[in-house]
Amino acid sequence: MNKVEFQKFFRYISSVTTDTNPSPERTQVYWDLLNDLEFEVAMVGGKRILATLENPFLPMPAVFRKAALEVTGLETLPWPDAYAQVCRAVQNFGVHRVEQATESLTPINRAAMRALGGFKAFCVNEENDIIRAQFRMAYEALAKREMMDAKTPQKLKDLMAGMGNMSVRALPKPSTSNLAYRVEDDEELENDEELESIEDIDVRSDRIRAMLARAVKNRRKEA
Repeated sequence: MNKVEFQKFFRYISSVTTDTNPSPERTQVYWDLLNDLEFEVAMVGGKRILATLENPFLPMPAVFRKAALEVTGLETLPWPDAYAQVCRAVQNFGVHRVEQATESLTPINRAAMRALGGFKAFCVNEENDIIRAQFRMAYEALAKREMMDAKTPQKLKDLMAGMGNMSVRALPKPSTSNLAYRVEDDEELENDEELESIEDIDVRSDRIRAMLARAVKNRRKEA
């Protein structure tokens, strides 16, 4: 979507909610997270969301991204439907036509098959309950990752990829002049001067506490 298309889309989805006059900051968030969608897809997905919306609040951007995936048919199948697809491939092609069977599967099902040792291994496995449970775990993990990737705007993925090359700076050690600093390992001290400075701090702290105690005691006597 370009800016003009987004403004039309955003006015449409916010017109029937309590947030009919959203702040510029909130509008910017929706633009950042939805501008990579095609305008027609965003509008159809928005209408679908509003048609079933039962509360007056504007849904989060993730809801509209999920609707866009549903509109375009890119949403992943529930795992029972995916498992049924694999079983049909076994019946139609068998163990001797692995390549054709694999081509009939969705990309996530292919990945699930690889995680279970391949399509041929799936065919010859006689522990139906076990292989079914293993398929469910593999498929749901892969589908979750796939959906997360599909819902993430491309610009954000590019930014995250760039940040993967950045080094993380270590936090500096606490200064020995900080009264909250406590030594847990004497071996970490580089010389005796650091140890002496910490002892001096403790001595000064004791003196300050004693002076405060005397001041309180004198004030009570004067009262």
